[in-house]
Amino acid sequence: MGMIWTTKNIDYARSSIVKAGIGMTKIDQLNIQSASDPKEAIRAMKPPEGVWIEKLVLRDDVKDDIFFLDRVDGSNYYISERLKDEIIGAGCTGIVFVNYTEKYPG
Repeated sequence: MGMIWTTKNIDYARSSIVKAGIGMTKIDQLNIQSASDPKEAIRAMKPPEGVWIEKLVLRDDVKDDIFFLDRVDGSNYYISERLKDEIIGAGCTGIVFVNYTEKYPG
């Protein structure tokens, strides 16, 4: 099982993605419907503008046990319930699991 750095797990139609400036200040709402749309939006921006996922919704059919997303508030690492249960079952401690729709408590 390896780390997967991907955006294929995002449900773009239900997520909210924005153009942001310095300090991730929202400039404008973007109409992002597919994985290729953010790439097009990024090409049209001028520094320090960037793309920020304001509200993340994952696809219902995610198969990856662990993956990384950037440009999201909070943790960038996402794991499946199956992997979470294996980690807990192995007796690992010092790890905080938070539903991706909730804010990290730290």
